[in-house]
Amino acid sequence: MDSCFKSLYDWFKKMAAEAHGTAWFSSGHLVRQLAKSDPCFSTLVTFLSDRFPHGDVNLTVLPPQPQPKSVQVDASSILDFIYLGMATVTHCFFPRFSHHPALTHTILAAPPPYVALVWSWKCHCALFLDIITYLWGMECHLRRHAEWSPMPWSRKSKDELSAMSTIPETIPFSTPIVTEDDLAPENDPELLYYQFVLGYPLDIPWKHAPHDGYPFCTTLSAYSATRRNGAYPNPVDHDALWLSTMTFGLLESFTRTRIPEALLLVPGETEGEWNISGLRILRFLLGRRCRYTSVDTQASEECLQRMGRHGREATELLIHALHAVDEELDRPHAARRHVPGAPVPENNDTMEATTAPCAVAFVLFSLCAFTPATIPGWENLKELIQSLLPTDGLVESQPYEFLDSVTVWCQQMMQASGWCPYTIKPMGTAPLFFPSRNLPLLSMVVRIRPPIRSTHREHNDCTPAACTMRSITDTESFESLHTRSSCTCRPIIPPLGDVVRLLVEGKVPVMFYDGTQLQVKPATEVQYVAISHVWSDGMGSVTERGLPACVVARVADLAKSLLPESGAFWIDSLCVPSVRDMRKQAIRLMAQTYHDAAKVLVIDQCIRTQCSVNDKSWFENLFYIASSEWSRRVWTLQEGFLARELWFEFVEGPVDVEERLRGREPEEEDGPEVGSNGESRRAATGQKLIFDGSIKLCVPEAHIRRCRVPLFEFREAYRGGSRSNPQANIPLGTIVALLNNRTTSRAEDELVAVSTLLPRQISINDILSVDGDGGDVAAARMKMFLLQLRDVPKEFAIYHGSRLTVPNFAWAPRSLSTAYMLLHVPWGTGECTEEGLLAEYYLAEFDTPVAIPRTRADVEVSPVVSVSYLGLTYRLNVSSMMQAYPALSINGLLLLDGEIPSKSLESVVCAGVRGAGAGGAVGAPSRLKSKPVVLDYGVPFELIRNIDNAHTKLPDLGRVEKSWVLLR
Repeated sequence: MDSCFKSLYDWFKKMAAEAHGTAWFSSGHLVRQLAKSDPCFSTLVTFLSDRFPHGDVNLTVLPPQPQPKSVQVDASSILDFIYLGMATVTHCFFPRFSHHPALTHTILAAPPPYVALVWSWKCHCALFLDIITYLWGMECHLRRHAEWSPMPWSRKSKDELSAMSTIPETIPFSTPIVTEDDLAPENDPELLYYQFVLGYPLDIPWKHAPHDGYPFCTTLSAYSATRRNGAYPNPVDHDALWLSTMTFGLLESFTRTRIPEALLLVPGETEGEWNISGLRILRFLLGRRCRYTSVDTQASEECLQRMGRHGREATELLIHALHAVDEELDRPHAARRHVPGAPVPENNDTMEATTAPCAVAFVLFSLCAFTPATIPGWENLKELIQSLLPTDGLVESQPYEFLDSVTVWCQQMMQASGWCPYTIKPMGTAPLFFPSRNLPLLSMVVRIRPPIRSTHREHNDCTPAACTMRSITDTESFESLHTRSSCTCRPIIPPLGDVVRLLVEGKVPVMFYDGTQLQVKPATEVQYVAISHVWSDGMGSVTERGLPACVVARVADLAKSLLPESGAFWIDSLCVPSVRDMRKQAIRLMAQTYHDAAKVLVIDQCIRTQCSVNDKSWFENLFYIASSEWSRRVWTLQEGFLARELWFEFVEGPVDVEERLRGREPEEEDGPEVGSNGESRRAATGQKLIFDGSIKLCVPEAHIRRCRVPLFEFREAYRGGSRSNPQANIPLGTIVALLNNRTTSRAEDELVAVSTLLPRQISINDILSVDGDGGDVAAARMKMFLLQLRDVPKEFAIYHGSRLTVPNFAWAPRSLSTAYMLLHVPWGTGECTEEGLLAEYYLAEFDTPVAIPRTRADVEVSPVVSVSYLGLTYRLNVSSMMQAYPALSINGLLLLDGEIPSKSLESVVCAGVRGAGAGGAVGAPSRLKSKPVVLDYGVPFELIRNIDNAHTKLPDLGRVEKSWVLLR
């Protein structure tokens, strides 16, 4: 105890000296720093919480009121002495204070000279009691509200331990010790296949909680209680015990085996560090799976009953563990507890704190998927695994919230390793390549190394909204890069007159390079390679400036390797002049340019340096292609779609990726179709399989396709049809989905860049006739596009996204790349006119106007407004989505569906509107029969059902009716 007093005294004097004369030193900062100080404070808090578990945190009054009638105080106990001191000193001297420790707050609020004078033995004794009281209250609060934790104080653990004390635990089965021979071989060809099916558990930093030497336990609570008895006085040790329980304890109880520590632990990167190996866990599970799948279904009735009982108990065990992880990642004060009372961890602290529970989540998924549901008694595992897989639809309903936490943690891990936050963000509710909530794919993706050009910190200034490192705002002053930084070769400029002459004649100019100069010929005379690239990789230019000789030579060599007879190539940097009229003409010919090319070659810095036929799996190659800058630009969508043959430059050179993935069935190769246990993969998973040629192994097609470049799916769907007939009838929803999160340096270029894909009635000449630069031109072109389209999807007015500020078009998306459509829900269309959008929606009116605060595009937390409907309370979350909205008043909601969710936390998207008539009335039912209701568009919302109902009067939403409206 003297150590506690002395440590607190010395530590606080140091902190006060550092904070002298500054404004940042607060009681919250004190508690945060105390969490990292001498562990004796945490140990004392743990002892107090074990001895007096009734302490709790009240948001208005601290410390918790003592309960002398229910607590028997031992005069000889130092813990009881401290408890009485806490109850007496802090409650008697400071009975009314807020959520900060009382005496601490008083001292820190005083002028700096006073801070130096208050130090006395009585003062720092009271300070000690004050802070310990706060930490003790927080620890008791966390323990009392624990429902599923495997630690002995949770409700679930108390119930299990109580049942065991009534009926002593007996183990009616053998528990063999697992040895190295029981693990699947490290070179087992099935191992990588099951990484996709079961997930690939990550290595987990081991916290040295002793596991060996204790009796076998059938439940998580028994495992933790057995090992905590008489030990673990520190919350840091509790964290270690939690991890041991959720790994070794869970694996032992689930498989009914004894697993020595040495079987799963491997050395870490630093000396003295050990990790629980994810690979060894997977090898262990694969070895056990072979045993379970070899069970004879014709076995005796007693054997089948024993297996069924095991299956039911294993399912209950997994449900307990899943809820425990869910609870651990959903704590209100910390994603994972550091020390009782510690504030919410931030940045690296958050990532470190969530590492253990997130890594355990991957182990749980593997356990859920590891046993076939065909074994009697294990059928419920199929339903359990389905609850962990991502669902389709706009609003996802998942029983386990930790899936979101794991997704965020994986993003943080990848960003810390050097990935751009814009690249690895989930694409709204329909991710293009980042597998949000998909644990098997997340476990693979998080291991992929980022394509780093110079340093892993090069994307520090990037945001989920944009990659600042690759954005080019001034194309006029852009300088092309050489193939090597030391190169100083001169630029090669094609004959401008020849290029202009062919463009004027309506012909596509292509280039020939003889090693010294470029020659220009019409594309109709020779086969050529069209180059598809992005300017940010350094090959951007115009005809008048040309490209460095080293770049021209490299491009010519690549073209020669694809077309040895001609070697002709087209690239915008040499074939598109900067003169406005000639640039427009080249754009008009762009679809023809890529459609008529014998081959289209993609040159992208990420793809050419990271993708490899020999050294990378196709899973990694496809991920690098999907995350490349080429896959994020608007112009490249049309270029890739129109290609007859789409080639990518890999480390080894040009590769036809589609040809390598297309039609390569397992039986055509050497990879095994039947596993070592005699089980057909196709029969076991019920999934179509594709073959990964680089690893000689079958991979579930559904898993690859989720991480596949969406453009490949698009090309496959329209093979031989639309691509041979530009401007085909491609659904607008498909185009919007493909454009999602693609960008262009010039906003006005978006519609032009995808003109070939748009419906037939859209005229590129009319769009190009709207001339100029900037947002006004982009808005005018979007208005023209919608008017030509006429039949506009009704969801354009409902879902989140940036919108136009053009009169009568406030409902319209500013760009297709920020719009959103549900491809599988036919909501129908409305008619776009100069007066607005005429369509049939569901409309509901508020009894009083609802004020919506101003929103800001740079603030992630959107304003929340509470309303009521049929006596239930809802909240309106403003979906700002990169666009600021002024403060406004609405008096109605516009919905696509007449159903408003009644279950807690269910949601539906809608739009706030206000009536355009006198007094702002939305309109009476009688008016709806004769003419459409004229409405001014307000702002998109997400209407979410609250868990609790409000006790105050809120704006009430009236009856939902189907109405024809003219939306402006």
